[in-house]
Amino acid sequence: MERGRSYIVVGAGALGSAAAYWLTRSGATDVLVLEQYGLGHGLGASEDHSRIIRHAYHSSVYTALTQAAYDAWAEIEGETGLQLVIKTGGLDLAVAGTPGEADLGNYRGSLAPFGIPSEDLDAAEIRRRWPAWRIGDDVVGLYQQDGGILDIRRANAAQIALARRGGAEFRPHTTVRGSRRARTASPSPPTTARSTPTMSSCAWPPGCRPCSATWASTGG
Repeated sequence: MERGRSYIVVGAGALGSAAAYWLTRSGATDVLVLEQYGLGHGLGASEDHSRIIRHAYHSSVYTALTQAAYDAWAEIEGETGLQLVIKTGGLDLAVAGTPGEADLGNYRGSLAPFGIPSEDLDAAEIRRRWPAWRIGDDVVGLYQQDGGILDIRRANAAQIALARRGGAEFRPHTTVRGSRRARTASPSPPTTARSTPTMSSCAWPPGCRPCSATWASTGG
C-alpha cells in the first residue's frame, strides 16, 4: 500500500482535469487523478470536437455561473497561448406564439439580471444577417454575441498539462472499485487514500456504486 493523498479526483475528463488544475493552482501539492481509461479517450463527453459555450439559458441560476466559465477559459488561454473559445454569436429561433417563443423569453430573462446584452430579431432581420437561413415570416430569434464553441479536446489536454505542471499525478487505466465511509477511494491497483475525493465521471463507473462518503460532485 502506498501513502495517502490529500486530494483524489476520479475521472480525467474536462471537469476532472479542471478540478486537478484548479487544486494545484490554489496551492495543493498532493493531487492524484484516477482515470479508468487512457487520457484523451473518446468514450466520454470531453473528447468531441466542440462544446457550446453561452450565457443564454432557461434560468438565471445557470447564467450566474457562465461569466466565471468564460473567465476561467480565458485564464487558461493566457497561460497556454492556445485559443480554446471561439465566439461565433449564439442565435436561438422559435415560431411566434408557440412555447418556443416563451423559451426565448426565459433566455432573455436569464441575461437581464447580469447586464448581458441580447438582441430580439424578426424573420426579415435574421434572413438579412444570415442569408443561408430559409425561415418563415413567423420566426423570431434571440441573438447573444458571446455565444460560441469550446475546443473541448484541446481544452482538456491543456488542463491536464497545466495540472501536471502544478504537481498533479495522473493515473490512466486505473479503475475505482468503490469508496468507504472514511472517504477513502479504492482504486485498482490499490492506493491508500484517506483524502478529499472529487467525483467527476459522467456516470458511476462500472462496479463503483454511490456510497455514504461525502463526495464533492463536479459532474453529472
